[in-house]
Formats: sequence, C-alpha cells, structure tokens
Amino acid sequence: MELNDKMRSLRLPSYYWICTILFILVFTFGCDSDDVKERKISKNGTPLENKKQYGGIYRVPLMNNPSTLDPAYVNDWYGETLVQQVFEGLVKFDSHLMVLPGLAETWQVEENGRVYRFFLRKNAQFHNSQPVTTRDVKFSIYRLLRINPTSVLPHLLKIKGARAYRNHQKEEVDGIKIIDDHVILIRLNEPHAPFLTSLGMCQAFIVPEKVVVGAKNNFKHNPVGSGPFRFNSWEKDKSIKLKRFLNYHSQNAFLDEIHFRIYPGAQIKKVVTDFQKGHLEEIPVYGDIRKELSGIKGINWFHRPSLS
Repeated sequence: MELNDKMRSLRLPSYYWICTILFILVFTFGCDSDDVKERKISKNGTPLENKKQYGGIYRVPLMNNPSTLDPAYVNDWYGETLVQQVFEGLVKFDSHLMVLPGLAETWQVEENGRVYRFFLRKNAQFHNSQPVTTRDVKFSIYRLLRINPTSVLPHLLKIKGARAYRNHQKEEVDGIKIIDDHVILIRLNEPHAPFLTSLGMCQAFIVPEKVVVGAKNNFKHNPVGSGPFRFNSWEKDKSIKLKRFLNYHSQNAFLDEIHFRIYPGAQIKKVVTDFQKGHLEEIPVYGDIRKELSGIKGINWFHRPSLS
C-alpha cells in the first residue's frame, strides 16, 4: 500500500479476519486515542514536531462496487473496506491485532469461560442519533444465526440454544439474556477461546434494529452504523463517500470525509495514473507497480499486517 505526502494523520489500520482463506485489506482512518500534540516551531520557523491535522478529504481507490454495505452479508473486501468505517462491533482490534473495547466499554468472563457479560458504552449512538442498546446487540446476533455469514457463524453457534434457533426449533436463544439497556449476558455451551475475537469480525458488527427492519432490503445501499464515519452517498461505478460522524463515542476522526473512487473491473493502470496525478492518497502495490513508482519522491511505503 502506498500513500503520498498529502496524507493526513490517520489511525493505524487494523486487519482482522479469522480462519478464512480471504486476504482482507482494511482501512481505518482518522481515529486515535492519543491527544493532539501541540506543534513546536523553532526560531527560524522550522517545525520541531509533527502535528496531527484535522480536516480534509482522503481519496482511496476501490477496484469494484461492493455487493452490499450491510455487514451481515459482506463477502468481498470492497464491502469490508467500507463497513469497517461505518460500523463497529462489541470489540475491535488495534494495529497489533489485540482485542480492544468497541461498543462494549468492558466485559466480564465468568464460569470458566462459559459466560460473557458485556457492558455497553452509555454514550454510543447510531448515525441517526439513536442510542446503541442491548436490543440492537441481540437483534444483530439473532439476525446472523438465520442467515449464512460463514466466517463468524461457527463461533456464534457455540452460544447455548443457537442451533435450535437457527433450525427454527425455537424462537428465542437460551444463551442470550438482556439484563438492561446496557448489559447483556451471552452463555456458551462450553468454553470457546475464539468467541470474543469473532465478535470483532465485520459480520458481527452491531446494526440498529428499527432501521434494518424498516429499511428491509434497502439497508445494504443506505447503511446506518455507529462507526467513526457515516454513509453519505453511493454513485455506482463512480464513488462512495463517507463523512465524519461528529457524535462518535470515542475521539472524532481527523478527516472530514473519505472518498472511495470506484474503478470497475480493477482498472489498475488508471488507478496508477490517477495516483501519479495526485488524485488519490493511496494505491495497492503488486506486480510491476512498485518498479513504476519507485522513482517518485515523497511516497511512503507501507506493509500492513492481517489475519488470514
């Protein structure tokens, strides 16, 4: 992955996909837990320390249109790249792939790993200004158990009563219990170490129950999440635009917007040309592209880790 010198301060990317054969590229722009540092200037005006800059538009190539922006149905990295910015799960990952709090501010593991008690952030809200509650968490998990999110489903089926619900033998999952609006308990049949990590996978992102039910099939084109960026527009074969969500529960993103420029059919030569002309802030690197760009000054080269 390459970024030119127009790049603004971004949160380090997190890559996380468990037990799949897919190679996932995830862009996580803008949010950072560090305080913004004051810029120090020497007497001759030379910056002594870089400052994290707010504002601006970051432009990224997308080699095809996503099939959907509904996280439960995402099955390509085009869609995953987008939903990582728009949605969030109970947990998330840092740049070293360590599990961190997401919509769940904290959690307790009880009964020797059979029970997980999650405590939601009280200031977390969706992009329509509605609070994120345990009803949305329950709805999101129930929804996944009735469809076929192959990467996360094996882990969710470890929940007590999940198989009976999936097979329409029951209409409730015995192992999911809402304590109140911000506390939910999940009981497993037996200890399952990957369970917590699986909740950070994109299919397990939390969606707003009322919006999904009301939107029916339109949710995949007009998603409403709780992530650092909110969906703004999608012009097929042209672009998908996201805007900073000002009421994000953590520190707001540094960027104003992210523009994903779509190149249907993976028009890599056009991508390279647009990058050279300064129309893109980054491009993927493979084949002869590295050699072609090696003579350009001011380019930063990044090798990003992922779980596969």
